[in-house]
Amino acid sequence: MLEAAVLFSSLGEEGIDDWVHSHDFQHYWLHACERTESSKSQLHFGHYMAGSHDKAITELHVSSLNTIREIGIAPERWRCSVTVLPEKVFGVRLITKLRAICLLEADFNWLNKLIFARRLEAHCRLHGLTPREQFAKSKSC
Repeated sequence: MLEAAVLFSSLGEEGIDDWVHSHDFQHYWLHACERTESSKSQLHFGHYMAGSHDKAITELHVSSLNTIREIGIAPERWRCSVTVLPEKVFGVRLITKLRAICLLEADFNWLNKLIFARRLEAHCRLHGLTPREQFAKSKSC
């Protein structure tokens, strides 16, 4: 706990911007990989990709995400996920040899990626808080 307090105090007054902007939404969804599996609610990546081409639809999505983030109550569709267990090695179906993948709603997953994987990671790197052994990719499809 002491280490966490020291790290937190070293960050100063600045925080991480958790507000979603239209350019964030469009930048990601205009370049998203449509082959990516989607979510249980049937809202396919293609819905968000198509919406990112229109300013009004983009604003609708962004307003929705910011409202959800502000009030702190997740919609029902964000409260469930689908877990799949593909084989690590083809033909080996032992439970210890399966890989668990949890599929979340596309917009919820993107919001987490934006705030935690992009902004928080950049903030930690800027302040020298990322350990040397951290070798996460900075860009992916």
